[in-house]
Amino acid sequence: MKEKIKKAWEAIKRWFLVAASYIKKYWWILVLGAASVWALVFSKNKTQLLEQFIKERETLNQRHQEEIDALNRIHQNDLTQRARIEQEYRTTIDRINQSHAEAIENLTKAKRQELRAIIAETNNNPELMTERVNNLFGFNVLTLPSS
Repeated sequence: MKEKIKKAWEAIKRWFLVAASYIKKYWWILVLGAASVWALVFSKNKTQLLEQFIKERETLNQRHQEEIDALNRIHQNDLTQRARIEQEYRTTIDRINQSHAEAIENLTKAKRQELRAIIAETNNNPELMTERVNNLFGFNVLTLPSS
């Protein structure tokens, strides 16, 4: 039995020597094979991570686009409201200017009528006319001395 064990160990030893010489001669094939297996396993994990990253990126892009759309709607509403307010402002200013012009015209007509009344009442008396015109308009009217 010892001999059988001895022969078995010698066979195993021979097999390891043959394997070692094969590895020594063709080591690059083993390294390339191990690298290929490692790359295959590593790339499978990376592919899953890459797909997850792409899905998250698409979700983030969609959310950003929704935010941009909301901001654009708000901006458009602001522009519309601003245009409406500016139109109301212009209309109000025009109405105020028109009523102001009418008031000035009415005041001018009233002042003209009063001036005509003063001239008619004073019978071309310059001193009396000057005094009444000063009171009417609120500024001093100077008369030329009579020669």
